[in-house]
Amino acid sequence: FSRQRYWGEPIPIYFPVEMEEEGGDPREGAKHRICYETPMAVEESELPIRLPELDDFSPGDNPEGCLARATEWRYFQKEEGGAWFARETNTMPQWAGSC
Repeated sequence: FSRQRYWGEPIPIYFPVEMEEEGGDPREGAKHRICYETPMAVEESELPIRLPELDDFSPGDNPEGCLARATEWRYFQKEEGGAWFARETNTMPQWAGSC
């Protein structure tokens, strides 16, 4: 059901991120682990999720696809200096939103 593509509806899920060092920033390459075993639903008030503007839609070397390279969009904090989270980088097929 999910695709490693830019087009399609974003899957409204995010995951906690564990930082190796306190104060690290995953957007800047700090070592971290995305806790895929702990998915969290996006709050209804945060919908719809908007995809970031990208210049390069090619898959590249990362099997996660082009959205994984959009680190400013993928990683976020709910509050300044708070815990980090990572958005799901797969999308749903374009027809999913019309079902």
